Amino acid sequence: MKKKLSISIIFLTILGVGIVGIKLLNKPSIMVKGASIVTARDFRMKVESKWDNVNEKNYVELDWDNISDLTQKGYRLFQSEDQGTTWDNRSTNYGKVVKVLNIYPDRAESNTFKAWMDSLNMYNEKNEKLIEVTPVSNKDYNMNPLKYLKDGKGDWKYDVITIGSWDRNNHVKMEKEPSDYIMDFINDGRGVLFGHDTIAGDRPDVVNENKNMEKFAEKLGITFGHNYASTGQNTTHWAGSKKIKLVNDGYLMKFPFEMEENVVLTIPDAHNIEVQKKDVGEVWFEFIDLSMWGVTSIFDDGEYRSGWYLKTNENVSMIQTGHSNGASTESENKIIANTLYNLAQVSLESYADDYSVSDDVAPEKAVLTNLGGTFESFTIGINSLDKGKEYQWYVEADSKSKGLLKSDVVEETIISNIAGYFYQIDDLPTSDLSQEVESYKNSYGRIPEEKYDLYVAPPNSTAITYDTTAKIFGINGAKDADKYLHVVAVDRANNISEVTTIQINEVMTEFQITETYSDDFGNQLQEDNHVNVAKKENYSKVFPSISSYLNYGYQIDNTNIVEVVDAESVVRIPDVTKNYTLNYIYTKPAKLHIKQVIEEESESIAIPEKGKVTVINSKGGTTGENASKSHYDIQSGVGEGTISFSDIETKRKINYDFLNIQLNVPSFYQIDRVETLTNLETGEGETHNYEQSNLSLQFTASTSEYWITYYLRPVIDPGVYLNIVNNRLNVYYSNIDHFNVFIDGEKYKEFSVTNKATTESKVIDIPVSEIRNKVSVEYLNADGNPVTVYWNNTWEFVNDN
Repeated sequence: MKKKLSISIIFLTILGVGIVGIKLLNKPSIMVKGASIVTARDFRMKVESKWDNVNEKNYVELDWDNISDLTQKGYRLFQSEDQGTTWDNRSTNYGKVVKVLNIYPDRAESNTFKAWMDSLNMYNEKNEKLIEVTPVSNKDYNMNPLKYLKDGKGDWKYDVITIGSWDRNNHVKMEKEPSDYIMDFINDGRGVLFGHDTIAGDRPDVVNENKNMEKFAEKLGITFGHNYASTGQNTTHWAGSKKIKLVNDGYLMKFPFEMEENVVLTIPDAHNIEVQKKDVGEVWFEFIDLSMWGVTSIFDDGEYRSGWYLKTNENVSMIQTGHSNGASTESENKIIANTLYNLAQVSLESYADDYSVSDDVAPEKAVLTNLGGTFESFTIGINSLDKGKEYQWYVEADSKSKGLLKSDVVEETIISNIAGYFYQIDDLPTSDLSQEVESYKNSYGRIPEEKYDLYVAPPNSTAITYDTTAKIFGINGAKDADKYLHVVAVDRANNISEVTTIQINEVMTEFQITETYSDDFGNQLQEDNHVNVAKKENYSKVFPSISSYLNYGYQIDNTNIVEVVDAESVVRIPDVTKNYTLNYIYTKPAKLHIKQVIEEESESIAIPEKGKVTVINSKGGTTGENASKSHYDIQSGVGEGTISFSDIETKRKINYDFLNIQLNVPSFYQIDRVETLTNLETGEGETHNYEQSNLSLQFTASTSEYWITYYLRPVIDPGVYLNIVNNRLNVYYSNIDHFNVFIDGEKYKEFSVTNKATTESKVIDIPVSEIRNKVSVEYLNADGNPVTVYWNNTWEFVNDN
């Protein structure tokens, strides 16, 4: 089994967080889980995705077949992020001790590199330094380079060489042969970090001093000195400052110290002379707030760019630390430590951890489900599937007997898995929750656990797979159904999913019909009732009755009122997929008690046996919009005490609060007064002294019954009148000797009568059904002029009831 040793990094700063829990690895035993072989080649390799719970990041354990006769080029690891299109070297020494030779520029004060690394206090539990630096002066190295580079067997002694650091590299010169050995070192896959002014020169004499370093400029992807596009000194291509900014937050900035995203650091004065080729390698830090030589902006012509502080290309790198003669900040030392680890790309061991991987793909949108409960309190489950980034790896092994061998190409998807969820419940159909969650990230791009609404990642666990379900408890189907639930998932690599938004009723399994009961004036008649209905089932109920009220209609969620036809009407809501409020509406019947009283008898005029009224339900009195019209016979006779009320009960339309009563006044009579009472026993009411036949009564929640008495008196005028008495049409006449009767304009019959001053009458033997037609009588008045009279101009009133 692989032995895992914890390495303690003594301090953390806001500028660089030490990765604790680094593992020193012995020969591992690896079980493949999700990896797959893309291409089978010379020897086997296995990959397993892992999670470092201490440092909160992904890494990969790699294990490959041991090649027994390795050369000093050893094993080199290659990684692809684009399915094998391009390949980059990666360190094989994450978590292992890295041995560094520092060639300092002869001055004792420039021998600072070992102290810088020692100050970071990176030790394992065996008390071994993670970065072990051996210093040598440039002079001593020039005299015997192999003494320092190789052991007695001719094998390389170091993983990385560093050169520097002092302004102009203290004008020291590296001879050609010693510099060629460094190129051999690089060509064998081992790393070199160049310090400030170690490659370039800013004057001809310095260029001559550094001439043997020119070959490394091409390797790194920079120009040699100031000779890009000019001769002589050209400071317009330089850039310098006391401040640098992180411009590439990739793998180099994560191990062993994690740098804050887009961090700006204050450093001792430094600058570049060389310009770097933009399509070669990577730039990690650049100068900002330029303050040297009057240069205020970074030179960039599209192909070359100035202003770089740290650049890498494969297994070589250059940093501008050193201009201020041995001064360096703690932050710079951490940057150097990260760079050294990533330059240590050769191993003689057949296993490695790759800490340069990351899951930078957002999880899938969260899926929301109903996990059960009651209508008043149920649980919504949240889950999401994390998506990862695909990587491929292979290892090159340089063998003595077979030359360069290549392992299988192995692919694995790096998944950090779900850390937790954020959610909102509100009345809005859209949400910017993902942007809000983005704002929770700290300067390292991480969202602290305490910020989460629902955290699901297991604590202190290295597990990659685990249950990612979260639960929102206590959702109330009545209060929350129409609200919106917005959810985002966040994985442990702090990638944020798109927002999932649902209306909560979408996941409900049952809904509630709230039955309310009110009269037509909006007054509650009894307590509400709640009926639960399964999703997509039908609600069906016979209209419930309430004593002393008529069933009027129902209203669903403040839509139009549906009037019911009869007391047994069934109310239905099909395919229920939401909560409803169903208001059952009732109305008290409008009760009218009406009679017609003849106050005086006339020997010349018949006494009507019945009166006739029209009852009109209207919205605004006599001039308002009408909802219905009905005709009724009422009791009629002489003497109030002998005449009983005729009872009329009618149903009013909602919001039509008036009943207009129109009395069909018999011929030769007129209204003397009308008495309307709201309480017959107490006599509460009004008496109207008027001759109009229309009476308008308003009905309210407290007034729904009236007693109405019409008092009539006879009126006799000369001439001819028509009137129906006891369902027979009568012609009343005086002072004439003949008249003609017409039906619809056609002559029906001629009558000759005795000319008298008194009013006489004749019963016309017209069938009752014909009285509906237009009946007219023509005669000559005293002046001999023709006159026509009609049957009351009211044809609709004959025997309607």
